[in-house]
Amino acid sequence: MIFPSPTARPTSLALPGCGPLLISKKHETHTENINSTFNMLRSLIILSYGGILAVPAQTVLHYRVFDTDAVKVAGNAIPGVDGAPDGEVFAGTVTLSEDIPTESVPRGSGNRSLVFDGANGINLPGTQQLLNSAVDTAGGFTFEAWYKFTGGGNVNSIIDYAGTEKLVRRAASTGVSMTAAGVGDPLIGATALNEWHYVAVVFTSTGLDGASINGDFTFYLDRTMPVGTADGVTIDDFGDSLDRTISVGAHPLGFSGDFITGLIYEPRVSLGALKPNELLFGGSVEAPLVITNIEQIQDGNSVTWNSRAGASYRLEYSFNLEEWLEITDTIPAASETTVFEHLFSPEFEELADETKLFYRVLKND
Repeated sequence: MIFPSPTARPTSLALPGCGPLLISKKHETHTENINSTFNMLRSLIILSYGGILAVPAQTVLHYRVFDTDAVKVAGNAIPGVDGAPDGEVFAGTVTLSEDIPTESVPRGSGNRSLVFDGANGINLPGTQQLLNSAVDTAGGFTFEAWYKFTGGGNVNSIIDYAGTEKLVRRAASTGVSMTAAGVGDPLIGATALNEWHYVAVVFTSTGLDGASINGDFTFYLDRTMPVGTADGVTIDDFGDSLDRTISVGAHPLGFSGDFITGLIYEPRVSLGALKPNELLFGGSVEAPLVITNIEQIQDGNSVTWNSRAGASYRLEYSFNLEEWLEITDTIPAASETTVFEHLFSPEFEELADETKLFYRVLKND
């Protein structure tokens, strides 16, 4: 890898399925994501100059609402979280309800659900967020949400990309299903009216075939154990060619037969085939452990990462990414951000003349 001058603007590098790591070089700072799977959560980010090699799982859409968002929602804006943009109400008016699910809902989730009356819907700004090429680069995509269907309607879209890949609760069916090219409309599971249910669909890419994408679907309903699969699916590029967005509660163009009647809670779309422990159901809504900054200070380096108040972390360094040496294993977190000053004197004086160091942070069990 060639590094330009220190004045160049750094951009993130990533490898599929990554955890966090950080490199510190004199006068330069570099970040990259690398996978790490042990009993502790790994943070591997390498800050680097260059383009994005691959995209780790990222949140494309995630709406979370609280009672304090009532004015914003009345103005037809639905709060986006986890780096996703706010949604735009493009048909009718969306209101909020105190009726929310309670089983296996992550800590920090909203205290309101979104109300759909059969004539309203929310669109994500932009188009083509799930291009087959982007899905393949990320390893797949994931739809998930809690919903309470109150009956009526026809297609009853929960999450719909381009009108071609959609999670629906058809009125004529006994439950929720996933519509997509190459897979038809398989029933994920039966769900009664006026009950809260969590549903997730994970598509794992096995590679592109021209403009089409091949892969396997895994379905979840009210648990994080799969309830079904659809293997060897080919999704063509028809949806991509339509240049449409992702809609919640409706078809992106507002087709009258696709509006849902009921409640939707914490809808999320991810670029990436999420593992069961990464799904919202039973989770903690805790941001991925990531080193967000490193800078040189007098006699050492300052390392910053996102954290959870009350948790404990361990910081390590390496010269070669193979052997890791402990700096300390008792760093308490008092807030959502932790800053640790790694001073070279007196214990690490041999590091002062190193031209490159790698850092990683781990969350203690």
